[in-house]
Amino acid sequence: MAEESKLTAKQAAERLNASHSAITRLCRNGTFPNAEKVKTPHDTFYWLIPESDLKNVKIKMGRPKKEL
Repeated sequence: MAEESKLTAKQAAERLNASHSAITRLCRNGTFPNAEKVKTPHDTFYWLIPESDLKNVKIKMGRPKKEL
């Protein structure tokens, strides 16, 4: 069975027309349930997100409206 392709947060941001920071925030809060945080040899991290996690995500850009 072939392994599903995974995207970096930058690649996912380009596909979803969103910012990199919005995608990393969604990874941290669990919107992408199968995203994994990968540590590099230089003690930094990056996210890998399976393409299937992107299918049902709708991103609203901008600040939320304040309730009066």
